[in-house]
Amino acid sequence: MLNSLMRDKVTLVKKDGTVAKTDMKASVSNGRIITFDTSLAIETGDHFLRQLPNGSVEDYEILDPNFLSGFGGIQDSYQSHVRRTSLPTAAPQTVINNINNSAVGVINTGTVGDIHVTMSNRLDMTKVKDFAGEVANHLDALPDTHKAAVMAELDVINAELTKPVPHEQKIKSSVFTIQKIATDVGTSLVAKGIVGLAMALLGGGHQ
Repeated sequence: MLNSLMRDKVTLVKKDGTVAKTDMKASVSNGRIITFDTSLAIETGDHFLRQLPNGSVEDYEILDPNFLSGFGGIQDSYQSHVRRTSLPTAAPQTVINNINNSAVGVINTGTVGDIHVTMSNRLDMTKVKDFAGEVANHLDALPDTHKAAVMAELDVINAELTKPVPHEQKIKSSVFTIQKIATDVGTSLVAKGIVGLAMALLGGGHQ
């Protein structure tokens, strides 16, 4: 009976911009979105995109997932407290890209080995693909002790490139790791070339 009240359809987008699930049945009201789909974890900072009849979506940020255990004949549910964001209604991919931009557009810092990195620039996915291809083409020139580690990072990058919205932070971390590995290899032309490609891709984001 309660399922009959789920007249809206929403898409769950994780806070990093990853699309977790589409076409979830829900009930959207002022400040709250209810769904009986509890197959995925919903977290504070995630987003629900409410589908509109014209094909565009509204963006709601989740302030409190508010999971409620079912009782009697009532199923488990999320009765999430939400706020309508300032993003205008738009095509789903446009809104998802904006969420992704917000997630990765903030300056992030970290340390890879002895290299302190600052990651603030957006990535051009065409250039990422070119970078991965160039590195893969020159793998045989690297020592066997380093080759497997580079291949593992390339697998991460290529897996992200197959997704509708690649996780930029994962790609950046893998590129930095490849850069560090190439730096450790030494002064070979191939290693220097990989370091140069990584620095160019990431905007020289190292200090």
